[in-house]
Amino acid sequence: MKTITKFISILLAFTMLACGGSSDSNQVMTPTGNTPVEETRTPSLESYLWAIDAGSGIKSTAALSGTTAYIGTDSGVVLAVNQLDGNDIWRRELGGKISGGLLYVEGKLLTLNADGILYALDGETGDTIWSLATAGESFYDRWDYHTNTPIEQDGVVYIASRSGVFSALNLENGDEKWSYDLKSNLRGTPVVIGDTAYLSSETSVMSINLLDGSQNWFRTASLPTSPQVANGVVVVGSRDGNVFGFNALNGETLWAVSHSTSWVTGNALIQDDVAYIGSSDNYQFQAINPTSGEVLWAINSGMNVFSKPFIDNNIIYMTSANAYGTPGRGYIKAMTLVGEVLWSIEGRNFIGSPIVRDNQLYVGSDDGFFYSISTTENK
Repeated sequence: MKTITKFISILLAFTMLACGGSSDSNQVMTPTGNTPVEETRTPSLESYLWAIDAGSGIKSTAALSGTTAYIGTDSGVVLAVNQLDGNDIWRRELGGKISGGLLYVEGKLLTLNADGILYALDGETGDTIWSLATAGESFYDRWDYHTNTPIEQDGVVYIASRSGVFSALNLENGDEKWSYDLKSNLRGTPVVIGDTAYLSSETSVMSINLLDGSQNWFRTASLPTSPQVANGVVVVGSRDGNVFGFNALNGETLWAVSHSTSWVTGNALIQDDVAYIGSSDNYQFQAINPTSGEVLWAINSGMNVFSKPFIDNNIIYMTSANAYGTPGRGYIKAMTLVGEVLWSIEGRNFIGSPIVRDNQLYVGSDDGFFYSISTTENK
């Protein structure tokens, strides 16, 4: 009897395979019916509008334009996907890891990869319009997750390189307008206001005169986050455990908020005279008065924060990640302007920043998926 039963089981298995079926399905479908993915690569979130398999971890911050979302991956791939359903528009392999923010402007998608190449891609096709090789963007320690992010103003692209060179480029063709060797390993995203730029390096925060590249001032800081400037105050986090407020004119220290031994690794967002910033091992996300340094409120972030928050319709969105493991555990949280947590979603590491548009939140994860999440459903 056992022999007959075994024979029938084998015969049934072969019959199902011949018909294209499987007795143990190893595929899942996303809610909108994207291409099936293997069971070993399934989304780590339970609730989402759609999820697209990017093929590797995502630490970059997306760029949005029209109905298209753009994202970069740890394997050096840039994806363009439809914001409405997550379907692929195009994919482009650039080689080096892409983990900084992507920038979309005037039909061009700009991104700097870990090989030190700044690309301007055609937003519709992914074709290279122009590229510029810097001296390289290799990471200096395992906790420095993000490649540098370009900014654009009035047709000029500004990019800070870890080689120490700060450059201004023509948006249309990538031609260099000027470059200054600041002889310091620059990191993060610069801020340009008029003829003044504010930058962070491995060892300082500085203000630069763009007319001649001279230094207006600098202040020592330990791997400071990208500077944020508002109302004459420069706000940065630092690995010495402080959030600093510097006078934008002369660099004088106006205040410091101590996090004791915990690094402050998140980038600040300043809006309506409040600075919002997250830290690392003490799992804090704070609202700070940028004029006085008074902490207005703080919540538990759930994990380490390496991202910049996003505000939409008076709701703050933030992400966190486990710095000590990949893909680890992370959270997406939504809160009011007074720190009341509205909802929290647990998934794998969220190292990039969230972007929100039309009640949809877009974010990538170390699980290798790029998500669209409803911001209005009860979480």
